[in-house]
Amino acid sequence: MEQEIVLVTLRGPMRKPSFLGMEVFFIKQFKTLDEQLIIVHNRNLRITDYKRAKQFLLTNNYYNIINGYSKYFMDNETNIYKNNATFDEITHLHRFDTAIKHALMKSLGHAEDHIKYITAHRFAENYPNIKYAYLQLSSYTKNRNSKLDWLIPNLCNLIKKKSRQKKG
Repeated sequence: MEQEIVLVTLRGPMRKPSFLGMEVFFIKQFKTLDEQLIIVHNRNLRITDYKRAKQFLLTNNYYNIINGYSKYFMDNETNIYKNNATFDEITHLHRFDTAIKHALMKSLGHAEDHIKYITAHRFAENYPNIKYAYLQLSSYTKNRNSKLDWLIPNLCNLIKKKSRQKKG
């Protein structure tokens, strides 16, 4: 059964997408940086440095920033910013969140590397004289595992193919 797609241009507050059970996609009209700042200003957000705010919006996605971080500074019922909320507070929250994400990803990357190095070391320690032991099913388990049965032969074929490409 084909599903009809309905395109709707939004004006006014955002509503839940539903139209006779069909999937609805909202298309936001293009807004200049000045228009974007006017929108948030009209919702009571204080902007102390318009030039810096425009530069920030130019290099960051308006909808990710405003929709993602404004909720902490808004009255949920009126969709208006609370007294004294500033654009700088939203940008600081965004930068803080980004710093946390980067620190977490860096740490996860280090942890992944450590686990990978330890696993490779222990694997080589258990199979010191077997060339390509990591490609042999018997190196992993005595019980047959359908996922492993598929993965290892495909890795072997990929390695052979790449090796032939380098030679040829």
